[in-house]
Formats: sequence, structure tokens, C-alpha cells
Amino acid sequence: MKLQIPKDKAIEALKNRISEIDNLDFNPDAWKERTILDLKEIFPIGSTQYIKIQFLRFETFITSEKEKVFSEAKITAKKILNSYIDFIIEYSKVAEERHIIKEKDYEQKYYELLKERNDIV
Repeated sequence: MKLQIPKDKAIEALKNRISEIDNLDFNPDAWKERTILDLKEIFPIGSTQYIKIQFLRFETFITSEKEKVFSEAKITAKKILNSYIDFIIEYSKVAEERHIIKEKDYEQKYYELLKERNDIV
């Protein structure tokens, strides 16, 4: 999976969304919309990372459960976004390793072809 924006910018955006959760003027609807937009910009078209945030419930009709549901949703949102940050960090390491392996493969193939050409000449 290739990220649509640089790794550092993606992590920064997700950390900003996480820090907004604890603000006193936290608005769950606005936060969800912004977070969904960020996730759609970070991950490629067709990926579904935003769906977990989209269906996250911060409200309930049961009055006695409102604070509990709100707190649990905030905790869940933080865990989800932190898991995405971990994924980006791990994926980036794997992508860098693949790039290094590809470079070594191309270099090896180049030397093999060069040797073959020298043998022919």
C-alpha cells in the first residue's frame, strides 16, 4: 500500500486529530468529518481505514449512558488513530527495505549483464 502523502505529514495529521479529542470544545461531528477527510487523503483510493471512524458513536439516546459512551468513543478513536500511525511507521520501514532490496537486485543484474557482455566481447 502506497501512502498518498509523505509519511511524516500523515503521522502529523493523525497526531493532530488525536490531540483534538481532549480539547474542551471537542465537537465529535466536526472531528469525525475532518478525520475522515484526512484518512482519505493519507491512504489510497479504495482503502477503508476511514470506515471505523465513520461509524464511531459518540452519542446515545440513553441519558444515563451518555458520558460513558462519549468517553469510550474518545478512547476508541485514539486507539484507532494510534494504530494507523503504527501501521504507517511499520509500512514505511518495509517499503524502505523493499526499495533497498530492489536497488541491490538491479545492481546485481547490472553486473551480471556487464560480465556477460564482457565475456562476449
